[in-house]
Amino acid sequence: MGQGFYHSPFNHINSSSPGFNTTSSGIFALESTGVREWQYPTNRVVRFASLGTDDAYIKFGTSDVTIGSTVGMLYLGGTVEIYRMLTPSITHIAIKSSTADFTANVVLGEGNP
Repeated sequence: MGQGFYHSPFNHINSSSPGFNTTSSGIFALESTGVREWQYPTNRVVRFASLGTDDAYIKFGTSDVTIGSTVGMLYLGGTVEIYRMLTPSITHIAIKSSTADFTANVVLGEGNP
C-alpha cells in the first residue's frame, strides 16, 4: 500500500519553478506570483541548503524581517539541508553571510518534516 502525500517529509510544490538560488545576502520573497506559489494553506515547508561551506544567518518573516548575528538562526555551511514548516503569514526569508561568495538554494514544498 502506497504512502499518502503528506507521509513524505518534503515534496516540491507543483510549479514550474519551485525554488531559487541566491548568491548574496538580503531579503527574498518566498513566493513569486504565477511562478512559485503554494497551493494549500497548510503543510507549507521550506528547504534551505548552502551550496558551499560558508556560514550564514537566516530568519523567516514578512517583508520587513531583519537579520543579524544576534537575530536569526545560524546555519553552518556545508551542513545537510534544513527544513522549516511555515504558517501562511510567513512570506519572506532573510539571509546574511559574512562572505561575498555565499550561495544558497531555497525550495518551497509541502509535507510534514
